[in-house]
Amino acid sequence: MEANSFLYYLGKPIDIKKVKLPGIKQLPHTNLLFGRFGKLGILIMPSGFIRTFSMEPSINIDEISGIAALKIQQIANELKKKFKLRIKPEEVALSKIKEELNLESLQKIIQARDIEVYRRFHLFLKLRLAVRELLGVFNSERVLSMVGLFLGRNIVKENKPKNIDKLFLEISKFFKNEKLGIVKFEKLSPTKFDAKIEGCIYAGLPPINEPYCELERTILRGAFEEFIKSPNIAVSEYECWGLGQTNCRFSITITTL
Repeated sequence: MEANSFLYYLGKPIDIKKVKLPGIKQLPHTNLLFGRFGKLGILIMPSGFIRTFSMEPSINIDEISGIAALKIQQIANELKKKFKLRIKPEEVALSKIKEELNLESLQKIIQARDIEVYRRFHLFLKLRLAVRELLGVFNSERVLSMVGLFLGRNIVKENKPKNIDKLFLEISKFFKNEKLGIVKFEKLSPTKFDAKIEGCIYAGLPPINEPYCELERTILRGAFEEFIKSPNIAVSEYECWGLGQTNCRFSITITTL
């Protein structure tokens, strides 16, 4: 699967904690550095790889490749001084490859990001890609949906939250305990809510112009369905690593009471 991104290599791993660059900060609950420059996103990984990607699904990374090359040279020049890299900044810019999301690239990205996340989820993510290849996109998403709904309903059945705030708490605890990310809820109205996940298991994966988080979306839906004892819940993901953002956000609406 072709990603909407380019990958560059600095030649060796770097210590993210020692990197200080204008406009680039560490993403919460990850060991990844990120900066946004207009429509261009830049992600620096401890493995020494740098990704440039379009933060808008409608814009192909090829359309902003010139801007990306200039930023990469600037960043590589600063990191060369800091870490005494032998590679030339222009060589880093020329090292770009168009990313492909496959089992091999998936393993490298996750393992470089966080060894604990890698140990817990590399098999799950590999299986997800394998099921997608075997069953196609539609059927593989249906499988994830059924699993997510089951897990979400169990959150409520096991913990029996008495009000919406308790429901938020139990969902957040589940995601944190299972290393799925840190969930933050916002109540927009009595029937509309927003959920933001930081540091999710897909953090660091390249944009593919579609959301990754079908499992997380249906966990949220299953929990809300069980809480209100009704299937009248709509949950949509409008920000995702798969769409070019650096967190995942969901709109949750109770359609009827």
